[in-house]
Amino acid sequence: MSASASSIDTDGMTVKGYFNYLSEQYVSKVFNGSFESSNPAHQRFLCNLIAQFEELWRRIGAVGAFSMNDNLDDYTTAALEFLWVPYILADLYQRFQASPSGPSELSGKGLSLPSSTSAAALQTSPACLRTGLNSSHHAVNSDGKSNNEDGGHFDYNHVGEKPTDAILVETSAVDLGGLSRQDALTRSHAWFQVFFEWLANTDLMAKREVETFSIYRPDQRTLRIQLSRTCSELRQQLRECEAKVNYQRAKRRRMRELMAENGEAVEEDGGEEEELLRERGLARLRWSGYDACHQLQLSGRELEMLEAISTEQRGAIAADYQRTLEAVRAGELSLGRHTYTILPGGMMMAGSLHNPQSIDSVLEPPPGALVGGVMNSQAMNAKSSTQLFRQQVRDELMTDRNPTTLTLEEFAQKEMAAMQRDMSEALAAQAEAAEEEKRLGPEGVEERQRKKDSAWQDWKDNHPAYGITKKGNYA
Repeated sequence: MSASASSIDTDGMTVKGYFNYLSEQYVSKVFNGSFESSNPAHQRFLCNLIAQFEELWRRIGAVGAFSMNDNLDDYTTAALEFLWVPYILADLYQRFQASPSGPSELSGKGLSLPSSTSAAALQTSPACLRTGLNSSHHAVNSDGKSNNEDGGHFDYNHVGEKPTDAILVETSAVDLGGLSRQDALTRSHAWFQVFFEWLANTDLMAKREVETFSIYRPDQRTLRIQLSRTCSELRQQLRECEAKVNYQRAKRRRMRELMAENGEAVEEDGGEEEELLRERGLARLRWSGYDACHQLQLSGRELEMLEAISTEQRGAIAADYQRTLEAVRAGELSLGRHTYTILPGGMMMAGSLHNPQSIDSVLEPPPGALVGGVMNSQAMNAKSSTQLFRQQVRDELMTDRNPTTLTLEEFAQKEMAAMQRDMSEALAAQAEAAEEEKRLGPEGVEERQRKKDSAWQDWKDNHPAYGITKKGNYA
């Protein structure tokens, strides 16, 4: 898996093509894939993907894809898609797990973090944006410089007024492999802040909403429900936009195949697909903003717990956990409960024969319970008597208030008899009505109907309505 993320040659790729390739890797293998955090191969793939996305973010800053002074309408479709990169980096760091061997010496030595001034580090000229997005010959050099339209070089050190280490320093997959969980969450939160700054700058998400939803408050259950519903609604809108884009691409691909069979060329206007891509980009940014708040609520508490534990305490906890696992493998302990050994004669002892233990060291016995590591026959008889007494109380007091009176077969027979009786009465009424009409004749039937209508009209005259509506008389 790691080979697919790092084997591509990016020297001759445009920034747009590089983004499309990396985002496809992220969506297919991480976002929509069955990712196992404990798999070392998946962790190596994460490190490679993080390093390449950070390189992509530096390239975006070099070409000046967008500026803090731009409005949402000034952003191109490609620039809107580029705004998703900080969220992807933050999400990848959220999924990162520390190595089982522990963090290396690189951890905590100043692996660069994106700061609040990272937004200013992308203020470049529009000329660089046009060169990077539209020219297929544009490439970023290995020394961190990019060719512009004038033939000069653009240095990352002059991208913004206060460039940050996240833009300037290139972290490799090897460096990321030595990160601890605390460092990964810290970097994730910093990238989320960069993402929130750009969302606020484009008016896609207000700062007040970020402050409201990104902090976990135990007493604000209504806000958490509102955030969950908002994420679900925006996620559904994003799925609909992605379905439209996929349909349009499949339609264009099919038209290209049909036109190729006839020897004709398809006109590539791209207008309709461009609108769909922009709609999908906006929907993706809106959903990502609220999902980032949800992830901050969860990982914020984890980061607080990690920061409260010192390095020495963390090492002692890891050593204690390792000793516990070894004791479980040796049969001396069992995870979640104490281990007991059944002795000859039905007696029980805490621990094993080679390593006897006391119950008091693991569980605090309740008041009135037996203290010690042995349960004799008298205690077992008392327990059995208690269970028997409780069962007798249930049998005497909790009687069945609704006993069964009919079986299913008897109920079916009664139901069939009732149906036969109703059918017989209906047939008898029809036969009686036919005989009555035959006796009266056509004129008698008309006279009977005339009398019914006259009586009904007289009753309505004697009972006038006082509130006639479409649904009837409510007087």
